[in-house]
Amino acid sequence: MRQRVHSENRDEQRFAALEQLWKTTIILQQARFPERRMATGWAHEGAVQEQIDATVKDAIDRARSQLASGPGLLHCADCGQEIPEARRTAIPGVQLCISCQEIADRDNAPVAGYNRRGSKDSQLR
Repeated sequence: MRQRVHSENRDEQRFAALEQLWKTTIILQQARFPERRMATGWAHEGAVQEQIDATVKDAIDRARSQLASGPGLLHCADCGQEIPEARRTAIPGVQLCISCQEIADRDNAPVAGYNRRGSKDSQLR
């Protein structure tokens, strides 16, 4: 019985020594590499915001690429109705009247996809 108690005490002492060694190692690493932080999983701090920013930037770039350029039309390319001067001035390269543009926007509405930058565990919806 005495030997078992002595063995348990020795195990507790070893565990305490290992725990102290671990804490000391972390403190030394933080002092040596202050820019590093404790592990927060697979992604670094700010990774989610970077994903959101990249997704927004992609959407803006896609929208800009779909804007018409060059000289605009006087009459709608779909229905032939005259495009108001104010619209032609506001949107260079305009080719559709407001009604036809609304229909085109509705037909070309983006489909909710997946965030290709995220892992399967951190997809933003």
